Amino acid sequence: MLAQYLSYEFIALFMFVTMLVMMFTGQRVFGAIGFVAAASALLIWGDGSIEMPYTATWKLFKWYPMLTLPLFIYIGFYDFRIRNCK
Repeated sequence: MLAQYLSYEFIALFMFVTMLVMMFTGQRVFGAIGFVAAASALLIWGDGSIEMPYTATWKLFKWYPMLTLPLFIYIGFYDFRIRNCK
């Protein structure tokens, strides 16, 4: 565990710089946030934090408004394509 050796400022700076690097490489926002959070948790808390991204993912899957969002976007895109083809 590196948490006892790192200052709060270093942890915040590390997460910010890593987020910028992920954004500059063209990663999607949710992927960049998830990767930085999971990597920082592993770096700070060690092996015990391996379950944190897993449980957060399942919590998101059980959030029903998030499940309906992709279908809503797909239907809107499909409707837009049909109206432009006429």
